[in-house]
Amino acid sequence: MDGRINAEVVAVVSDVPTCGGVQYAQSHGIPTLTYPIPKKGGFPGLTTEQLVEALTQQLGAEYVLLAGFLKVRVVGGGSKLQMRRPL
Repeated sequence: MDGRINAEVVAVVSDVPTCGGVQYAQSHGIPTLTYPIPKKGGFPGLTTEQLVEALTQQLGAEYVLLAGFLKVRVVGGGSKLQMRRPL
């Protein structure tokens, strides 16, 4: 075990569509999604259901890794991903 994860990044999800992580992903051909719908407008965002559908059905995500300050977490795998509030 050398700390690597045998995985592929299929999307970057951010609540700040102009952040550096989104810009990096876009410059490397990685799809980006905005979640939740921004309060200030200006960018289209996704509902929880739309996010789960996009990640599982459209992009084939089996697991979701959250980093940062998102207040919702995704649990499960495959088409059974569910959004849950942190404890």
